[in-house]
Amino acid sequence: AANGPSLQALNSSKVEVNNLFYGNDSTFASILDDYQRIDQQIIIFGNDSMVLGDTNKQLIEQFVDAKMKDNDLISLVGCSNGPTALEIGNEGLALGRAQRVTQALLARGVARDKVLDEGCWAPTNAGDRFPSRGVVMELWRSNT
Repeated sequence: AANGPSLQALNSSKVEVNNLFYGNDSTFASILDDYQRIDQQIIIFGNDSMVLGDTNKQLIEQFVDAKMKDNDLISLVGCSNGPTALEIGNEGLALGRAQRVTQALLARGVARDKVLDEGCWAPTNAGDRFPSRGVVMELWRSNT
């Protein structure tokens, strides 16, 4: 729909990613086929905010330090679902939040090619599938 949220956008690596609000297929599904999900952490942001804050930075650091091994990948789904007053809209918020978490991961020593970030955005709630204001961070480990 011309007036609805876009179905695709560019992530922080300028890779075109799907808006997961409209489908379950991660842009990175083919990469993750050979991996299994080990853990998940949800990073919650304030309303209309992309500020990580100390608590979220600690959650990210603990996640990396306690769980991540050399060949693991981290997938991120930045979410912004519901009303927003910002000009960048839900798409900008969702991908901006994923980018903030990506930056925190890189600062913690995670290689850029180990982070797969995409988003979920819409003017309405996504129900149980995704948080309204947050980033779903998942750790993936190779099956081989």
